[in-house]
Amino acid sequence: MRKTLPKSVVIGGRRIKVVWKKMTDCWGEYSHDSRSIVLSTRLQGPEKNKAAWETLIHECFHACIAMAGLDHVLGDDTEEAVVRCLEHLFLPAIEDLNPPKGYTNGIEKKAGKGKSKK
Repeated sequence: MRKTLPKSVVIGGRRIKVVWKKMTDCWGEYSHDSRSIVLSTRLQGPEKNKAAWETLIHECFHACIAMAGLDHVLGDDTEEAVVRCLEHLFLPAIEDLNPPKGYTNGIEKKAGKGKSKK
């Protein structure tokens, strides 16, 4: 696992800032208007690294749903259920499969080389 969280992520070709903020009511949130994921400062520190990553990934799923426009039709409770399904059921399946880097765009990248297979 990477030790430090990134300062941004790219989702759907759009760069999303990752920022830290003092939050007492939740661990994180995605803002579609500002294209940012806000993480609670309560998640900072090496002992909270796993929880910080889990929260970042959770908010990335919310960003995907918002970018697809599904947040307008799902409602808060259903959206949260879909996000939790993806993070707790689908993501572990993908991690177990360990597909080659670049499989989503049809180009397998050689590990560590950055070149594509043709």
